[in-house]
Amino acid sequence: MNIKRSFSLIEVIITIVIISMISTIVSISINKSLKYYRFKTNIKKIESYFEFAKKISYMQQTDVFFYLENKDKDILLTIGTSKDGGFFKNQKSIKDRIKNAHFLLKNQKSNSVEITFSSSGAIFPKEEIKICDKNSQERTIKY
Repeated sequence: MNIKRSFSLIEVIITIVIISMISTIVSISINKSLKYYRFKTNIKKIESYFEFAKKISYMQQTDVFFYLENKDKDILLTIGTSKDGGFFKNQKSIKDRIKNAHFLLKNQKSNSVEITFSSSGAIFPKEEIKICDKNSQERTIKY
């Protein structure tokens, strides 16, 4: 006698539970990886802005200011020159927003800091800045 046996309701439920547990574990891992990748990308972005400011101040022989401001869980970043100069024709400053991050100056949260890159190569003030995100990741940037 050939009897066809189908899946019972319990077997189907157990299979669904196992699949959902595996997918939850995988999604948590992916989410952590994405947060880490975003943080590293933000650090690289800020470091590249520092290098840009150094190079522009040297090439154009003008002082360049680099202004960081903690605002609503984000860092507002402005790079500019004096009113006489500019980076390129009709461009006096660059503005950007680094999301879900804040910075520390002298290991304390500060509202804002202005860093000046002079045409002689000097940088004022000579401090280290720690960039932190809401997941307690931090990285020190030396400029």
